[in-house]
Amino acid sequence: MRTLALFAAAAALFAGPAFAAGYGEFTGNWRNNDPNTSDITRLRITFDGGGNLDVRAWGQCHPTDCDWGKVDAVAYSPSPSANPATSATEIIANFNPGFARKTMIITARPGAQLSYAVYTRFTDGSGRRPYVVRGLMRKHVGGWPGWPPGGGGVSGITLYQHVNYGGARLFINSDTPSLVPRGWNDIASSLRVSGSGAWEVCEHVNYGGRCRVVSSNVSSLVPGGWNDMISSVRRYTGGGGPGGGGLGFNEDCINFNWHNVQARHVGGEWKVVEGNHWMLSMGNKAGEANRAKNIIRHFRFSQHCFIG
Repeated sequence: MRTLALFAAAAALFAGPAFAAGYGEFTGNWRNNDPNTSDITRLRITFDGGGNLDVRAWGQCHPTDCDWGKVDAVAYSPSPSANPATSATEIIANFNPGFARKTMIITARPGAQLSYAVYTRFTDGSGRRPYVVRGLMRKHVGGWPGWPPGGGGVSGITLYQHVNYGGARLFINSDTPSLVPRGWNDIASSLRVSGSGAWEVCEHVNYGGRCRVVSSNVSSLVPGGWNDMISSVRRYTGGGGPGGGGLGFNEDCINFNWHNVQARHVGGEWKVVEGNHWMLSMGNKAGEANRAKNIIRHFRFSQHCFIG
């Protein structure tokens, strides 16, 4: 029964609709779910900085995997008006190992997985017939020889389209002076930092305008006026570049329910509260307290954070 259930789940995964993803769901290192596969063993998908994705593939060989090399990939979205950087569901890469033409279709799936189908057509005159293989890949965060530099887990920063890490995502592990080619200019509303070190996010391209150094996850960029404001990203080295000032931020956040936020006159002052949780004090300014309450409820803020 368990085997049947697993088979049914796998079949549903391959047959199900594509997962609206974007470049961030494809980039990274990937391992085949089947350690005994006879076809694709691993993939490395990267952003080339010019608006496209690159795919490097390895096939099963003995004693070591065969490197198919790196090729450009084309990303496909559900409609002509959609931006592939934030909505691509599939990418297609074509390989030429010399004896055949291989077309690889890679589809984003929920749960940090990719499904793939490789269509092989022989060109060596051997008489072998075209065939197709399919499989599943899972994101690989550990190192393999030569990747990532220095080994260990992947260090980088992930930008998210919505607060609380929702919507499309974009993973970055190198200095990016402009998010425009990736379709991510002024898009991010939350972010996560992985691995060691800190990152500097800036308001304008080429690290211009205001910059902020982050070394831990930020569930909402709304406080401080950073929502939909990031245009460039780079690894922070402590130099305090233009607008940076070398200042880092760590958050200590308290969750609350925006439905319950009220403006009340408590202890001789107007305050913004959620139950017994006092968030803001406005003195004798009832209008300011009500305005703050309305803003919190309108934008559905869910955390009260202390930054220092």
